[in-house]
This record gives sequence, structure tokens and C-alpha cells, in this order.
Amino acid sequence: MKTFLKAVGSTALTFVPILIKQYAGDHWAPWAFLFFGSAVFLSSLKLFKPDERFLTLRPVAVELAVKEALKDIEKKGHRLRANVYERRGIWPFTELVPLVSCNTHTPDPDHGKRWPRGRGLCWKVYRTGKFGICHKGVDDPKDFGMRDADIQSTEHVEAVLCLPLRRKIRHSKDAPVSERVVGVLAYDALTPQGAKILQAQHDALRGSGNQPLLDLVDRVSLYF
Repeated sequence: MKTFLKAVGSTALTFVPILIKQYAGDHWAPWAFLFFGSAVFLSSLKLFKPDERFLTLRPVAVELAVKEALKDIEKKGHRLRANVYERRGIWPFTELVPLVSCNTHTPDPDHGKRWPRGRGLCWKVYRTGKFGICHKGVDDPKDFGMRDADIQSTEHVEAVLCLPLRRKIRHSKDAPVSERVVGVLAYDALTPQGAKILQAQHDALRGSGNQPLLDLVDRVSLYF
């Protein structure tokens, strides 16, 4: 019934401009059109508002998926951290913000860190759509657009591995499926042993494909 009433209401709105032109008169017509346009805009904001239930459950589901993937590594006594980033803001004032953080602690100097546009490996992966890795003492942070404050807050990090999250889009029934990068999954290691684990994961991605990690990326991408 609600769907039917919404359909009736939206159909009735299409007749409003005709009624305004017919009965409002030359003096009041511009004001009536302005009021009508404002009403349509405000109702559209509510109509296209994201589902609050989905937004509430999304971080929980993503965190469970990432934690499950970290279990095997944790059993071996190695601590790896994971962050799932999503882009927020309006171009050019955009940044990658952590939606979910696993194995991070509040005292960590980079806890909850936001990455402004163009800074960090995560942004390079977001822009190129290709996974990447960087190691402390091997790669130059400046190559990733990092500033002194970024370098200082991540001084304790030995290595970072980032993978793009993609949303599959089909613009029409017969059109091919296109993929758009919508976020980044980032692992980082705080010890040399952890850095070796990330390097092994990276090498597996370049070789056999590292299907478990790719499956995790596909699973997390479903929530974007």
C-alpha cells in the first residue's frame, strides 16, 4: 500500500507545473515554481538517503570479515593491523577515512588517521586500482606524497600492503560490467617478521593470485 501511495504522489507531482502555469498568474508563477523546486529538492534528499539499517550493520559485517582473515596470522603470534578506508568529501577536498580498524590501539600515533587526497600508499592504490606495498627504510615516503607529519605518525610501521576495493557496475542490461574503485583495504605490520608476512602475501598476489585474500577483497567490496 505504501508503494502504491508513493507512486500516486510522485505522479501527482508531475501535474504541479501545469497547474502553476494555468492558475498562478504572471506575478506569482515564479515564486510558485521556486517553492515547488525547493520542495522537490528537499524530498529528494530524503528519498535518496542511504538506508540507515545498512549503514549501521556495514561496519560490523566488514570488521567480522577482516578479523576472520587475520585469525591464522594471529595464531602464529604476529600482530598485523588492518584498516578499511572509504573516500569522503567533495573533490578536491576528499580524504580516505577508516571505516573499520582491526588490531589498532588508541595509543598508536596513527590511530584513526585520515589520509588527505594524494597522500600515502592508500591513495596511490585508490587512484591506480592496483595493489601495492611499501617498506620502511626501502621505499621513500615522499614518493607517496607523505608529508613530515605523516612520516612521523607512521614511524613505527614497518610495511604496508594496500588493495583496492571495487564496485561492479552495469549501466544497461547488455553493457559489460565495469568496476570502479570505492575503497582500500590496508594491512600494516609493526615488526620485521610481520613485514615479511606482508611481502609474502604481495608476492602471492603477483604469482598464483592469493585467492583467500582476493576472496576477502570481494567480500568487503559488497558493502560499498
